[in-house]
Amino acid sequence: MNKIVILFLVMAALSVGAQEKASDETGVKNKSAKKAEVANALADTKQYNKDQILTLVRVGDVSKKDLSNAKAWIEKSMYPPITVNEKKLKYSKKFEDKSVLFAELNKMKKDNLAIVALVSETPSGVSISNSVNVVGSAGIVYVTPYMTKYAKENPQLELYKWRVNKEALKASALAMGMEKCPFPRCCLSPDYDDARIDSKGRNLCPPCWKKNYQFLISKGIKEPIPPHIKKAMEEKKMKKSAVLSDK
Repeated sequence: MNKIVILFLVMAALSVGAQEKASDETGVKNKSAKKAEVANALADTKQYNKDQILTLVRVGDVSKKDLSNAKAWIEKSMYPPITVNEKKLKYSKKFEDKSVLFAELNKMKKDNLAIVALVSETPSGVSISNSVNVVGSAGIVYVTPYMTKYAKENPQLELYKWRVNKEALKASALAMGMEKCPFPRCCLSPDYDDARIDSKGRNLCPPCWKKNYQFLISKGIKEPIPPHIKKAMEEKKMKKSAVLSDK
C-alpha cells in the first residue's frame, strides 16, 4: 500500500513539473509573439519620404530603358506622387533559388518601404502565369516570358513594354501590402497567358487606387499643393514681406 502511495506521489510531482515547464515555454512564446506584434505595430506607423517608398532593381540583362519605362509608369500611376529609386544587381547563378534573391533584395531595401526586381534570367517552370512573385515587401518580376512570339511579330504594339510596366506596377503595389484583385480589368488581377495579360488594364481599378492612395497618405506621403493655391500662398507671402519692409 505504501509503495502505491509513494508511486502516486512521484507521478503527481512529475506531472506538476511538466505543467510548470509547459507553462514557462508558453509564457516565453507569448512574450515573443507580443514583441513581434509590437514590432509590426511600430513598423506600420513609420513615416516615409516620397523617395523612400519604392526601389526598382534591374537584375541581369534587363535594359536601362525597360527599368526607366517601368519607373515612369509606376510614378505616373501612384498618388500622392512618389519618387522610385533605381538600382542594378549583377546576376548570380545562385539567384535560381528565389529565396537567395529575396534575401539579397531585402539587404538592398535598407530604409525603403518596398523593393521590386526586374529579372531577365528565368528559372525553369516560370511562365507568364507565375512571373510575379512577392514575399513580404520584396517582389520579383521575371520579364523574359513577356517576349512571346506574338510580341516579337507585333513590335508596333509595344506588347513587351506594357507587359513589363503592368507587372512592375502590380508587384510594387503587392509589395506595399495591396492584395490581388478579382476585377479582370485591374492591373492587380491574375495572369494566365499572353492574351490575359494584354487584355487587362494598365492601371489599378478605382477601389484599388483608393486603397493605395490611403496607404501612401498613412505612410506620410503628402498631396502636392495645387498650382493655383501655391500661387495664392506665394502672393500672400510677398504682400506680407512688402508690408514689413515699409515699416
